[in-house]
Amino acid sequence: MKTTTKLFLFGIVVALTIAVVGCGGIGNIGGAPTHKGTSLTINVGKVASLSKDINPPVSTLVSQFMISGTGPGGATFGPTNSSGNLVVNDLIAGTWNVLVVGQNSSGIPLGEGTGSGVVVIGQQTTISVTVNEYTGPGSFQLNITWLPQIVADPHFTGVLTDSHSVNTPMPITITAAGTDPGVPGAANSLMTGLANGWYAVVCQLFDGNPGSGGFLSTGFADVMRVLSGFQTVGNVDLHAIKGYSSIDVDVTLNMMDPLNMLGTPPQGTVTLAGSGIGMSVVEQNSVAFTGIWYLNGTPVGTGASYFVANGSNFRQGESYRLDGLFFATDGQRAGSAHWVVNVPAANADTTISGVITPTNFPIGDTITVEAFQYNVGLVSVSTYMVSSAQPFQYQVTNLTPGGYILKFVSQEIPGWVNYWHPGNGGMGTSSYPDSASFVIPTTGGVVANVTSFNN
Repeated sequence: MKTTTKLFLFGIVVALTIAVVGCGGIGNIGGAPTHKGTSLTINVGKVASLSKDINPPVSTLVSQFMISGTGPGGATFGPTNSSGNLVVNDLIAGTWNVLVVGQNSSGIPLGEGTGSGVVVIGQQTTISVTVNEYTGPGSFQLNITWLPQIVADPHFTGVLTDSHSVNTPMPITITAAGTDPGVPGAANSLMTGLANGWYAVVCQLFDGNPGSGGFLSTGFADVMRVLSGFQTVGNVDLHAIKGYSSIDVDVTLNMMDPLNMLGTPPQGTVTLAGSGIGMSVVEQNSVAFTGIWYLNGTPVGTGASYFVANGSNFRQGESYRLDGLFFATDGQRAGSAHWVVNVPAANADTTISGVITPTNFPIGDTITVEAFQYNVGLVSVSTYMVSSAQPFQYQVTNLTPGGYILKFVSQEIPGWVNYWHPGNGGMGTSSYPDSASFVIPTTGGVVANVTSFNN
């Protein structure tokens, strides 16, 4: 893969323009020429890194180049460090060979490329150099922990899938069973001799042997990058509970550069309310992708969205991990998104939830949801960013029993303010207080969804 702008190491093209105006000496890098001769102009473009998953311990962003060249009769220039355009003056006519080494901001070499061209006096010569990532083995160290006294007989399964869809079982060693009070469970896996590139990592923790009816306690999925000569380390802390049976899904991957996934609601901790909660993602640069969703390491869905349906399979007062793995349709990129889904306890404070359909709202708009309690006033404020035209869920949590009105404010549409009055059937323009405010029962729990609305 080649590009003239990206400085990830997968095919960086450096254009070398050689302008020959006479004959001269060996070479003068930068500044004014000592006398008439040939000159070499090196043009370099760059972009910022988007990587955010399990990455090597050093930056993989090429921010500078070490450039050198050899010419006729042993003539040389460089090596010279450059982060942008470079001009080399007074080159001898003839064949010149150029070596370009891509480095990160710490000066660590990440890849290199060579090119050659014939300098002819009076003509301009262009040399294209492709800087490729160094090939060769790297390693991956995975460290996993979980709370003590949750899993009585821990067993792990783990699979590493490379960009050619080759699955390799992960040797996972349990170093602490987590059965003693105050001592968390711990396990690790070390895999060496891995080719550079992107991998999918999927691990599950069972209480008992999974081949003999063991219960799925928890799990996770993520994407991981290996860099030649380095060890990538991933540290994962899991919330272990008793789980349920799993299904098998065949995964075909072909990954390279990272994707930047934007989640709705934002990645982090969410509360399961009403009939459930929907998660969706878009890629920041509109790259086409496919997706696989995992709940505690079990594949549960595909595509750009997944709805976590509330039901008896979720235990009140527990937390579940939802992971989405996403792969560009061109097979060159990968990314992920992650949420912790909290299930309220039976007598927890009340949550009001609803759906906003951002029709006619500008992308990037921020919608503020304010909860007013009758005879109390403002008690809660939450904000949500409009990242796409897709509906998304809002939640107002930790509300005590009483009467409430919800106020919605757009930050980008001047004067757009609406109020939710459940007693009079929907959105209105009158302000708080209102005798028709929604009454939360004294028993707490999760109330029915507020009807969706749009602009």
